[in-house]
Amino acid sequence: MSSRDWETHQRHSQHIHNTRHTGKRLFVIGSQDQAGFKRVGGALVEHLDSLSPAASTPEYLANLAHTLAVARSGLSWRASILAESAVELRDKLSTEPGENANRASTSQPRIGFVFTGQGAQWARMGFELLERPVFRDFVAKSAAVLKDLGCDRDPVKELAKGGDQSRLGLPETSQPICSVLQVALVDELKAWGITPSKVAGHSSREIAAAYCIGALSQEDAIAAAYYRGKASAGLKHLKGGMMAVGYSAEEANKLISQTKLTSGKLRVVLDKRRVFARRLKVDVAYHSAHMNSAFAEYSASIAHIEPAPPSLGRPIMVSSVTGSEVEAELLGPYYWVRNLISPVLFTYAIKDLVTPADGDGKNTVDLLIEIGPHSALAGPIEQILSHHGIKNVGYNELFLQGVPLEVQKANGDSDGRLLTNLPPEFIAQNFPTRSLIGAQVPHMAENQFVWRSFIRLSEEPWIRGHTVGSTVLFPGAGIVSIVLEAAQQLVDPGKIARAFRLRDINLFAAMALPEDQATEVIIHLRPHLIATSGSAPASWLEYTVSSCVGTDQLRDNSRGLVTIDYEENRSEQMATEDTRIEATQIADNNTILKDCPKTYPKERFYQHMTKACV
Repeated sequence: MSSRDWETHQRHSQHIHNTRHTGKRLFVIGSQDQAGFKRVGGALVEHLDSLSPAASTPEYLANLAHTLAVARSGLSWRASILAESAVELRDKLSTEPGENANRASTSQPRIGFVFTGQGAQWARMGFELLERPVFRDFVAKSAAVLKDLGCDRDPVKELAKGGDQSRLGLPETSQPICSVLQVALVDELKAWGITPSKVAGHSSREIAAAYCIGALSQEDAIAAAYYRGKASAGLKHLKGGMMAVGYSAEEANKLISQTKLTSGKLRVVLDKRRVFARRLKVDVAYHSAHMNSAFAEYSASIAHIEPAPPSLGRPIMVSSVTGSEVEAELLGPYYWVRNLISPVLFTYAIKDLVTPADGDGKNTVDLLIEIGPHSALAGPIEQILSHHGIKNVGYNELFLQGVPLEVQKANGDSDGRLLTNLPPEFIAQNFPTRSLIGAQVPHMAENQFVWRSFIRLSEEPWIRGHTVGSTVLFPGAGIVSIVLEAAQQLVDPGKIARAFRLRDINLFAAMALPEDQATEVIIHLRPHLIATSGSAPASWLEYTVSSCVGTDQLRDNSRGLVTIDYEENRSEQMATEDTRIEATQIADNNTILKDCPKTYPKERFYQHMTKACV
């Protein structure tokens, strides 16, 4: 590309960059329980109403989306809303808060990228993405590569064309531009913090998959796509085409061999049988005998391509040519010629992507993300997974599945700031949500600290072993543990906690955990004041642990006192005394173990408790 062409691209890119983002944004909402979305949505609607026109500006919407992502992303239930304006956001918060709510995984989901094949393109697809710096810069560099290869199709200009003016139906246009967009999306998602563990591509879109694993450079990926389209364009005289049919390969081959019908009549037969059939937006019969005529030209054009050597940490690529994993060093010219003329073994590729044949039968991918113009492969992928009995694989949901997501970058916003005037429900957490203690709620008063959680046996199955009779009880030691965890979150900044001490512990009501309902748990810590006079801060904190099930009233389960001993407050004499006391306690413990060597098995203990309750 000449310097003038490059400057033109840069001016166009800068114009797009300076355009204020006014499209749809992703607003993410978290809740500790599924029922909480109605409460959260109502509070946010009231807040938006109080702001009136001020909430309608793109700047405010960007800051609101950023604040919601930062403030409540750690909660166990997640929901999302796509909205372009404050009015649309308010409407969805009023009518469907938490409609797509999902419980986030407790572990990092393993992601698989699947790249959509040819035929799914449409006019102006991805044009709005040129607002994003990462995506825009990649497209501009790809345009320079295409220019050097002799391509007269400028990606930005082609994407800007709408309706009948679009040339995306032509192979010499769609092949390189679809690859440019998919590869640019790989870099865009990487900027959001999204990287896959495994990838697969349908048909020519294996080129983008190879780039994703680092086997092909940007230049080689664009060249492989461009020359593929150029070679395919020379086959239009064969008047080929492709059709997607809701048959297995075996069923389709049987039908073709039995009827020997032309495609038009074949479509009629399929319609009569009520079998799904749709002609693809291509005028070349890819992966058929027609492509043999393009073998020599395509092979010679890409002879210079050299795949990068393998390296640690790269995603794994599953080939739709072989239906199994493929090494990066094999993705050279010969592979791409095979990709052009061979059948697409997509069913085998998806199966191997999620559950490799040489594995233990367990899923190696938890979430599939389709990279392409739209979710064209959603139905086929669902059928493939169902056919093989593969379950628990999410599809096209990053945030809802618990994937850490840079929402500000996903929305195409920059320099977002945290809003400080949101309802208390949206105040950012200083500590992540924990399974038993939950999350700290906004302060009710000075020096009053409250945590709220919901304990479910389905999420904490280990507790089922602690039963009295037929009732599962939350252990008393567990109550003490969550109090200590709460106290740990109150350690003064910059100080080192040497120890946490408890006294006057009173466990006066058991906390029963039903199998089919969540148990709400409230932990409340406040200063323990001996008298109402005096200004010295209390050294002990009084705690209360309460619980309830469903709509029942809260019931206090335990009270006591806890204090934090800081390393900075201990003198040398105190340290010596503590060492002496500790040595005495250890000696006493060893004496007890020596005098009472027998242990009481937990099984006998629970059997005894069960009999006592009969």
